[in-house]
Amino acid sequence: MILRPTAEPALFAFSRVERRELVEYVAVFNASRTATLTASVPTSQPAGAHLVPLFASRAADPAADAPLVADAHGAVRVSLAPLQFALWRAARPLPAPAAAPAIALVTPAAGAALAFNAREIDNLVFPSRRELRAEVTGGDGVAEVTFVLQRASRPGQVELLGTDDAPPYRVFWTPPPTSPRTRSSRSSPP
Repeated sequence: MILRPTAEPALFAFSRVERRELVEYVAVFNASRTATLTASVPTSQPAGAHLVPLFASRAADPAADAPLVADAHGAVRVSLAPLQFALWRAARPLPAPAAAPAIALVTPAAGAALAFNAREIDNLVFPSRRELRAEVTGGDGVAEVTFVLQRASRPGQVELLGTDDAPPYRVFWTPPPTSPRTRSSRSSPP
């Protein structure tokens, strides 16, 4: 789910992109009890792309039944009556981006060491976790970032930490607990 900011605080919008077909769906909700709201909603569509209506919560709402056309920045203009919502589907799959997006690790900074601690409450130990965050620039706004860890003590081995498919691209990681080494005790035969 890609949250889509609007200038109207009572208008909630998001996109979903079907992974295999790369078709974008845009959902917009008007949470105002009294006002019909109109706003520009960003999408991942190129200029001139059409989004066709799939569903409008009020059957006779001509504004929600009209196709949307992306402007030069890929945004569409949406107008919804109070307490209504609508769903649109892109007429075509997203085109392949001209260039691959650039991915940069933001947190932790390069060369930084992560410090972990734990707190104890009522004899229960709660280990801390750290945010690992990446920034994606370029591309069409649709990305998936997979976070992996390679330990110096295990060259060639990669541990999957998680995947995020919407900005801000991040995972929260806690190192696995260290298990105390068990000691085997041998008893002498009688």
